[in-house]
Amino acid sequence: MKKWISYMLLSSLLVTALPVSPVRAAETSCTGKLAADGNNINVSLSFPQAASENITSLHFRVNVSIASGDMKEPGFQFKDSINSDVKSSEITKNNNGYIVDVVLSGKKEKIIFPKSGQADIGTISLNPSGSTYKISASFAGIKDGYTLPSAEYVTDFGQYAQEVQLVNTEIVTIEKTGQQNPPIISSSSYGPGPVSTKEPDATASPSATNVPSVTDMPVATDVPSVVNTPAPGTEASPLPEVSNAPASTDMPASTNTPDSTDSSWEQKPSMSVSANKGSRVVKLKWEAIDGADGYIIYSAKGTGKYKKLKTITQPDKTSYNANMAYASSYSFRIRAFKTSEDGNRVFGKYSKTKKITTAPARTKNVKAKVSGSKVNLSWKKVKNANGYQVFASNKKNGSYSRIKILRKGSVIKTAVNKNKKNRYFKVRAYVNSTDGKHVYGKFCTAIKAK
Repeated sequence: MKKWISYMLLSSLLVTALPVSPVRAAETSCTGKLAADGNNINVSLSFPQAASENITSLHFRVNVSIASGDMKEPGFQFKDSINSDVKSSEITKNNNGYIVDVVLSGKKEKIIFPKSGQADIGTISLNPSGSTYKISASFAGIKDGYTLPSAEYVTDFGQYAQEVQLVNTEIVTIEKTGQQNPPIISSSSYGPGPVSTKEPDATASPSATNVPSVTDMPVATDVPSVVNTPAPGTEASPLPEVSNAPASTDMPASTNTPDSTDSSWEQKPSMSVSANKGSRVVKLKWEAIDGADGYIIYSAKGTGKYKKLKTITQPDKTSYNANMAYASSYSFRIRAFKTSEDGNRVFGKYSKTKKITTAPARTKNVKAKVSGSKVNLSWKKVKNANGYQVFASNKKNGSYSRIKILRKGSVIKTAVNKNKKNRYFKVRAYVNSTDGKHVYGKFCTAIKAK
C-alpha cells in the first residue's frame, strides 16, 4: 500500500514541517527480525536510536511470498504490549503473495520503543490451504520501487517521517511437504525480493514530491496544521483524529465530505462483519460493485456518529480487518465510489448497517488461594466487562466445567468450595452484545489453587 505514510504524521507535537531525512544504516544499525513458530511469524524491530529519541510513530512492510502451494490471506495481530493510539495493518495481494503494511502512531506519551530499543510488534498468521507449501517472509522497502528493507518513524518532536534502512535482516522460509511432516523453518540472507522492481539511487536525496500528500490530515488539538502539495499520482488517505485523551483504538474522524452523489448509481455493497472468538479484530467483507474505483468504510461506536474508518482505493479488494476497542459495540456501513473525468468522486448508496460487539480483553492477574474449606479467587478488573465466568478442573490440561457466573463487571473476587474437582481454575470476562447475547473474552492461563 502506497499511502500509509500519511499516518506517520499524527504526533500531537507536530510543530514544524521538516523534509524527509534518510538515515544511513551504518549510523543506526536498525534491525528487523522475523521469527517463525509453526505457521506464525513473530515480527520485532530493534532501533538503537530509541535510547535517545522517543519514537511515537512507525511504518514498515513485510513481504509474504508463496514459492509453492496455496495460501489464503494472512492475518496480523498486534502485541497487547504495544503502546500506540493507532494500530493499523493493511494486507494486500500482489503477484507473488501478500504485502503486510503496518503503521503505529501516537502522541508524545505513547512511546513505541523502550529504552532498550527492542519492540515486539505483532504476529503474522499464515493460512496455507494445502499440506504441501513453501512460503517466505522478509522485510520490504516502504515504497514499491525500492528493494532495500526500510522503515519510517516519527519522534515526539513531530518532524516528518525519518527513513531508515533495516540491516542484517533475513528471509524466513516455512516449508511443508506432506500431511505427516511438521513445517521446516529456515532462514537466509536478505536479497532483493519480488515486491521490488528497482533499487533506489544511493546518491539521490528524496525530494518533497516523494512525500505523500497530507492535505487531508486532521490537525491535532492546539497544533498548527501542515499542508503540502500532493506528489504526482498520489492521493492522501484520510487520517485518524488525535484527541487529548484517545483510546488505543479510537476511530479515524470523517474529515472529507463527498464531492457529489449520483442517484442513478443504484448499486450498493452487500457487507458482512465478523470477529474471531475472543478477538477485537473486526473482519469486514463485501461484494464488489461493477464500475467502482474504490470503497469507503464508516464506523460508529455505540450510539455515536459515523466516522470515516478506511478508504479502499483498490477496486478488486473486498475485505478489511479493523482493530477496534475491546468490549465495545460498533455499527459499520460501506459505499462505493467512482472517479469522474474532472477528478471528483461520485458516491453510490450506503450498504445496510451491520452491528457487532467486540470481545473483552483477557482476564489477568488471576489468583487462587486456599483458605480452610474455600478457595478465594481474585483478578484484575476487565474494562467494560459486564460479568465473569469461573471454570474449574482437577487437572491443569483437563476438561473444565463452569462453576460460577458473576453478573457484574465490578466484581473481581469470589469464593468457591475446595474439593478434588476445584484444583485448577480459569476465568474469563464477558460483555452484553446488542442482540442480547454474551460475547466472551479469552480465558486466563490455568491457575492452581495454593
